Amino acid sequence: MNKKVLHELFDGYISKFDIFNMPPPGDDENYKWEAVLAFRHVFDLDAEDFASVLRKASKVSINLVDSSIRPFDGLAKMAEEHGEGETIRRMFRDLFEADKEDLVGQQRRIDEFLRQCDILLDKHYPGSFMYGNDQRSAMAYLWLHDPERYYLCKNTEAKYFANCVGFYDDWGTYANFKLPVYYRFCDELVAAIREYPPLIKTHLSRYENTTREFHPDPNLHILAFDLIFCVWHYNLFGTNKPLSSQEIKLYLAQKEKAEQHMKAVQDAESGLQDMYTARESIISLLQSGAAVRHKSFGPASFKRMDGLSYCFTFGDDPAEKKYMLAAFADGFLRIDDPSFDEIVAKYSSAMRNEYSAQKKLTSAKAALRPYEQFLD
Repeated sequence: MNKKVLHELFDGYISKFDIFNMPPPGDDENYKWEAVLAFRHVFDLDAEDFASVLRKASKVSINLVDSSIRPFDGLAKMAEEHGEGETIRRMFRDLFEADKEDLVGQQRRIDEFLRQCDILLDKHYPGSFMYGNDQRSAMAYLWLHDPERYYLCKNTEAKYFANCVGFYDDWGTYANFKLPVYYRFCDELVAAIREYPPLIKTHLSRYENTTREFHPDPNLHILAFDLIFCVWHYNLFGTNKPLSSQEIKLYLAQKEKAEQHMKAVQDAESGLQDMYTARESIISLLQSGAAVRHKSFGPASFKRMDGLSYCFTFGDDPAEKKYMLAAFADGFLRIDDPSFDEIVAKYSSAMRNEYSAQKKLTSAKAALRPYEQFLD
């Protein structure tokens, strides 16, 4: 995420904080913290009259779940008017079992919950465009149930915000949602919030001088959603307008190239380090006095290093013959030491590329340079 843009959005949120948190009849975005706490007080899975629980919970959660098609209201109606309370209780128990699973498991639970919702809808309101649950409403139930663990998502607002701050990984649509991507976006946002003391101070001020009961929001998941919503709803973007789809496509292509070039640099650095390690290991063995033998010329005497070359003499001939590290990797030269074969097995590729290793790294760095700005 682009921290400069994030901080500008944070500052916009801070500057308008008192305006969009006015008490009724003002905008009163503080209701989110109030609604979450109220939901947790009323949503009792063990209550005898679960239909009544659903009705109370749908009312206190206000528009955090229900939109124009009223999915939560529909579940309450099916419990009250069609005797589906126990079925819906079981559905919520199963959904909340997501607490025990990773994000992939949580998505499976969400999908199953929505499948059961569709069955009830087809049974009692066939063909109706009302009361349909989707990914957003299921995520909202989880968020209201445990806001320290889960995140809420309003897709339009979240994607607009993500685009604006440079988070371009696509979590899809409600019909094909990638929960790990969206949670990574939210986790990064929360981390950035924690690193910005003025925003934390402003947020905590909502708890001061009030008799209203707010959820304490220790993990800032409610604040993350409120920030996303308010930046969009109150147009706090300033000059930080999102990229077009074509601009995002170009950016992602450039980012992919940057990552490919960065991988090449890392591979070249690793190869160069392996070459240095192999060279030091071979020199150490040669200096130890271990016997050396050439595949064709027989016993060899190590004399000195000449740049990258290893200089040997053979028999009574005083003339030196020079070899690169590759001669050891290719089996032309062997050192009579137990560790020699291990060195060759581990570093043979680096030994063969001794001469080109530094050039490869230099070239990889030069190729990366035009794309460095696209690295995270």
